[in-house]
Amino acid sequence: MGPYRNLPAFGMVLAPIAGLSNFIGWPGKEPLPVGVSAYTDCISPRFATAALIAALDYRKKTGKGQMLDLSQFETAIYFILPGLMEYLASGKEPERIGNASPDAAPHGVYECKGDDRWCTIAATNDEEWQILCREMGKSELVKDPRFTSFENRKKNEDELNKLINDWTANQAPEDVMKRLQGRGYRRGLWRTRQTRSTTRN
Repeated sequence: MGPYRNLPAFGMVLAPIAGLSNFIGWPGKEPLPVGVSAYTDCISPRFATAALIAALDYRKKTGKGQMLDLSQFETAIYFILPGLMEYLASGKEPERIGNASPDAAPHGVYECKGDDRWCTIAATNDEEWQILCREMGKSELVKDPRFTSFENRKKNEDELNKLINDWTANQAPEDVMKRLQGRGYRRGLWRTRQTRSTTRN
């Protein structure tokens, strides 16, 4: 029972209080709002559901009820645990990484033909990366030492993003989507964007 226990739970207020906004944005710049402003409103029901099922199971076994006390703030903290653990272990605060992802490379929003047109592309494994290279007409990149593994692609991510952006810049985002999805590239590219995203998908 903390000092805010009697305050109403509003997601738009709790998301920044819980520190979620601090992870969103670009390196060296101010944090940005969470894409879904009432984010903790979306998180807490999942914890509430698990707690409710456990309480019903306990009642079925013992005949006794349970009092459930759920904090939206505490459920939000769960989603920044990797950053908290990194800070506790090394004293280093996690850096905002824009559209990048620690689990995929490439993972970004790329400029397309037209006024403020963009597409989202991500490769979460070598197979998706190889499909992307072939469709870009640059199959030689598969064997390029800078990009032969996920680790190497992360190390050379700026160069990688430039190569992809050079390819997408002269195409409509819909065409990029259709070309990649037509090659079986399903997970990496989701949709075209009218404005540039600053959050990770």
